[in-house]
Amino acid sequence: METREGKRYEHLVTSLLVEPHKLARAMEVVRDKDGGCWLCDKGVDPEKDLRKQGCWQCGGLEMPFTRQD
Repeated sequence: METREGKRYEHLVTSLLVEPHKLARAMEVVRDKDGGCWLCDKGVDPEKDLRKQGCWQCGGLEMPFTRQD
């Protein structure tokens, strides 16, 4: 015998689960040779041009926040 609460929960679960959750890609904060922080995909080469590797500069116009925000 199913309770009213059980039916309500089952309806809530089936209406919310439209598609599986997709994980965000792995990211890391990297410091350049001048000490600036960049948000990058995990595994970038910090010795190469970070912008060309698709990184975003933190604390500037691209990403107006820092690790302390």
